[in-house]
Amino acid sequence: MKNVVLLLILVILIFTLSTITFYVDRNNGIPDVFQIFFPEQFVDQEAEKARETEMAPFAAAENAAQPVELDPEIVYSPLGNNTSIDKTLDLAHMHEAAISQWLKNAVAEILTIKLADNQTHANEVARFLSVNGLKEFETFLDATNIIRLIQSKNFDLNGFVTEVPELKMAGVAGGRYRWLYDVPVNLTFLPSGTKSYENLETDDYRSEFFVLRVQLGRVEKGKGVDGLVIETWEALKRKQRQ
Repeated sequence: MKNVVLLLILVILIFTLSTITFYVDRNNGIPDVFQIFFPEQFVDQEAEKARETEMAPFAAAENAAQPVELDPEIVYSPLGNNTSIDKTLDLAHMHEAAISQWLKNAVAEILTIKLADNQTHANEVARFLSVNGLKEFETFLDATNIIRLIQSKNFDLNGFVTEVPELKMAGVAGGRYRWLYDVPVNLTFLPSGTKSYENLETDDYRSEFFVLRVQLGRVEKGKGVDGLVIETWEALKRKQRQ
């Protein structure tokens, strides 16, 4: 009987020492005696919340995903109205349909050149282009003699995107999200000031059809237009139609 009592006391001592060791390790010091014997009164609220929400205790509330309301003016934006959008250049910030519409508008404006401002046009549309994109656009103008034709024939140039731009590929390159598109383009040269083909002879106007291949890239807030620039500009094929 005496041995049984001693064994019971030994088990109690071992349990007590184990409990003390646990709380010392957890609290990095000597624990409160009440916390040892009444642990349910000293629940770690932060850890308990972590178990319930499956969120790490160190995950600050401001870092948690919050629902966002999209601006009705934005066709689609995976990032919503995030003010740090310029810091996430490796993500697409607009839906493909919105990117395609942006490109149609940009190319049409870039390729609409009036006789009166043909010398300054490149500077006026530079906001759509990166440094390299602007250089390639100017090379394109020289190679196709567009400015020379405008000046020699007193033409205005009207550029049109005839079909929906075709997305060739998209993804992250160099830390920025980029898109590669083929854009079907029609260039129409009309006598300066003319609004339509009406009453014009065939020799009085000229049309050019070609496919323009451009690369778009994300840029920081405040650069480009809507966070985009055209980085490359290449005419793939070009033929004249009468």
